[in-house]
This record gives sequence, C-alpha cells and structure tokens, in this order.
Amino acid sequence: MTVFGQEECPLGLEKIGWKIAQNCKGLPLAIVVIGGLLSIDSKEKDWEQIAKDVNSAVARNVGNQLMEILYLSYNSLPHHLKACFLYMGVFPEDHEIFVSQLIKLWIAEGFIKPLIPKSLEEVAEDYLKDLIGRSLIQVGKRTHNGEIKTC
Repeated sequence: MTVFGQEECPLGLEKIGWKIAQNCKGLPLAIVVIGGLLSIDSKEKDWEQIAKDVNSAVARNVGNQLMEILYLSYNSLPHHLKACFLYMGVFPEDHEIFVSQLIKLWIAEGFIKPLIPKSLEEVAEDYLKDLIGRSLIQVGKRTHNGEIKTC
C-alpha cells in the first residue's frame, strides 16, 4: 500500500517486493521505510538492487534519516510502552509470540498498571495494539473472531 496506493503492484515487481519484505526480517517499521523509498523510484533494476541488500540500500539512500526515524519512533513512545517494547527483545528474532503469554509476562514483570475500569489484561491488550499501530510489532495470526493471537 505504501508504494502503489490503491493501484496493483506490477507483476514484474511483485516477486522482488516479496524478497525485499523478507529481507526486512519482519520489522514493520523497516518495511514502511523501504516502501517509502521504493515509492520514489519504482524501476525494476532499483528494486532488485534493494532486494540484494536492504541495509546498504537504506544507508545509501536515506543514511541517517532511517536512524532518526527509528530513534524518534522509540523516543516518542510513552514510558509504559517503552518497557513493553524493550521486553520483546527477550524473544528470539522472528519468533512467533502468543499474545496470551506475552500479556501474562508483561503483567508479571509489573509493566502493566491498573486503569479503572479495565482489567490488567485489557490494559495490556491496549498497549499491544498501540505498539502494533506504531508499526513496532507485527501481527502474526488472528483468532476466528479477529483477536490478535500471535505477534
């Protein structure tokens, strides 16, 4: 959506686009930044170059801007979300995390503060949705009724 808006992705670029997304290692913010970069220039040869090495492509084209975006994204988090986000580092990279387990861990660590009239679990779900909305955490699977099952 970032690159083509409502238009369809050209067939020649779709396969390369999937490869680029995989090279972003599931980091939603990286995908958004790369999507913005690709929207500037959508020639197949440029996409192939970015697919070869996403990190160097970003460094070459946006340099410190990416680091500033990442810094601002983290720095703009409210204190209570910073702790929850940093806790994600205890899980292995590309590990699918069950939301029910994550919420229990956040509560056990004392990251979730009571907010009347909500339960601790509801507050934790709100925190998770906020982090997802900021593209810092990616939804993995959803339940049959649309609730987030894994991230």
